[in-house]
Amino acid sequence: MGRPFRFAGDMFERVHRELLDTSIRFDALDISDVSPDRLEVARRTWERRTQSEFRAIQILSRFLVQVVGSGDPIDVYAGVLNAIGDEIRQCALSIGVCQALGIEPTMPKPVELEERPATVDAPLVERALYTAICMLGVNETLSAGFVTDLHERCDDTVIKAVLDATVSREPQRSTLRWRYIELSLLRFPPDTLNHWRAITRAAVARQKASMQPLLDAIDPARPTLEDWPDTDRVALGLFSKERQALVFQRTLEGVLEPRLRRLGLL
Repeated sequence: MGRPFRFAGDMFERVHRELLDTSIRFDALDISDVSPDRLEVARRTWERRTQSEFRAIQILSRFLVQVVGSGDPIDVYAGVLNAIGDEIRQCALSIGVCQALGIEPTMPKPVELEERPATVDAPLVERALYTAICMLGVNETLSAGFVTDLHERCDDTVIKAVLDATVSREPQRSTLRWRYIELSLLRFPPDTLNHWRAITRAAVARQKASMQPLLDAIDPARPTLEDWPDTDRVALGLFSKERQALVFQRTLEGVLEPRLRRLGLL
């Protein structure tokens, strides 16, 4: 068993509630008609999402150290702090969903965030751009595609409210992350662009490698999102493997790759 998420209470609870800025009633989530197998899938899915949001808090907190250590403009720090707050909010909301589903989610193992060996000895200014490209540019853009697809189709009051809290902040976050990458690239000599392209391509390739087996397994007779409506899953915020893969492909080809090409990173 991993370490459970905990709440300190007292004055910390007041600050936490102010950050959440939501009145979602998680006890209103009705799972009485959900089959045991589907409920178990929902529990494991939302626990993984909670752990992913926790990792995002860690990565963005490290990113704040990187941008401060790089001497970035002071208003950039405010943007990163807002993003950290968003991740704390999303992690807490995912915990709420897990509890409504009947489990206490645990932290990822190990709890400590490991540094990629390739970046440990790099100057902070390079590490900041590396994080911005790989985590903010690539990973968060793809993640936003999944959340947006669920948000557009979900009609359960509780799950929809959780998705609302994420999607409502995405336009601003998207603008900030791509603007940071654009400006950060300018402080490096033009002849380093191939280096950043290689980093970008590796980050995209990692994501493709995880999804390609799912794409390859899709029935050729059912190749579109319309073929996989997932109407029996979306109320709990779940995907079929097929729809998840197709949403990934749509976001990759329609959103992520065009943005990277405009920056000269693909």
